[in-house]
Amino acid sequence: MANYDDPTPSSLPAPPLSNEEIIARYGFVVRHIGYGPCSVPGCRCTTPSSKPWSYTAGLTSLGQPELVVLGPSLDAAHHLVHAVVAARREGLVGPGAGDLATCCTDVRIVDVPDRWVLADRSRMSAWFEHYGTEDLPVVQQVLWADRFGSFPNDPGSNPGFRKRQPLLQDHPLSYPRLEGRSSRRGRR
Repeated sequence: MANYDDPTPSSLPAPPLSNEEIIARYGFVVRHIGYGPCSVPGCRCTTPSSKPWSYTAGLTSLGQPELVVLGPSLDAAHHLVHAVVAARREGLVGPGAGDLATCCTDVRIVDVPDRWVLADRSRMSAWFEHYGTEDLPVVQQVLWADRFGSFPNDPGSNPGFRKRQPLLQDHPLSYPRLEGRSSRRGRR
């Protein structure tokens, strides 16, 4: 008879999957940045960044652009990315820029200039680790509408809302702030 107080290999939690294992299983991985050191929903191990963001790796192999989303909660970022990927897999939206209605909000997909990745390749380090290339991914930003249906690139949208999800096509070097710049300025 088994002793239920002793952990056995079958009763221990499975170790977390690596990016490569996730990509092999699901086709892509979503990396969340600035939500805490472990990126676990509900984690309280540190104060999250005021500018969290998420990006994908692996969509290139599926014939889709990689995605980046700035500013939403961890759950919302995950939902937005998966909604776009699912809509593309179902043929509801093509790989180009455009609009999409999800169950929770309207989404706008816009192109991201190469300068965003070129400025700091660590912004998409999982992509470069997976593909092991000097080539650049095609990247698109997923924007979500506010409660009034406005996007941050709509005329007259709320300035606070625009600040929460800046458009990388307009300011590709602004988000996230490159490490070292603010610390060098602070020392001057």
